[in-house]
Amino acid sequence: MRSQKKLRDPTTTAHVVGLAAAFVIGLASVSSSIQAATDTTNLNVSASIPSACTVSVTALNFGAYSGDGTDMTATSTLTTSCSDPTTFWRATFDGGAAGTILNRLLSSTATAGNTWPYNIYFNTTYTQILGNTTGDGFPLGSSGGNSQTIYGLLPIAGSPAIPDTYTDTVVVTLTF
Repeated sequence: MRSQKKLRDPTTTAHVVGLAAAFVIGLASVSSSIQAATDTTNLNVSASIPSACTVSVTALNFGAYSGDGTDMTATSTLTTSCSDPTTFWRATFDGGAAGTILNRLLSSTATAGNTWPYNIYFNTTYTQILGNTTGDGFPLGSSGGNSQTIYGLLPIAGSPAIPDTYTDTVVVTLTF
């Protein structure tokens, strides 16, 4: 047997090359027609720290009178906290039940009309009364957190002769 050589048909090769070229061109046109559309927008990002402050105060308790004739003293702690450490603030104190900072009074819990004069100060010499105006409130300025001592003086000279429990409530206002 004799081997026969197959002859290539030039039209078949051209036909295959033509089909391949058409396929590539068709693929290119399809890929350009299936590209996705796009859209953009902005994401706004923010944060805030509101200017907020809190105030608390411990009880000012003079305790029980010992009968020794000595004025009674006590301390309390005023604590402030502000979210912004640069916030300027001032603490003021009303006159309690007496309504005046110059003549604060402890009142009897059992006998109406029995009072005992006292006052609160921001110094240990009991000369600077804590009050309710810019000039007589705590001149503390600014701080993220702060504690101050309040000094109380209960003079025995003004004490009532009637044994009882005496109380008052002073409203502390923090302005910032």
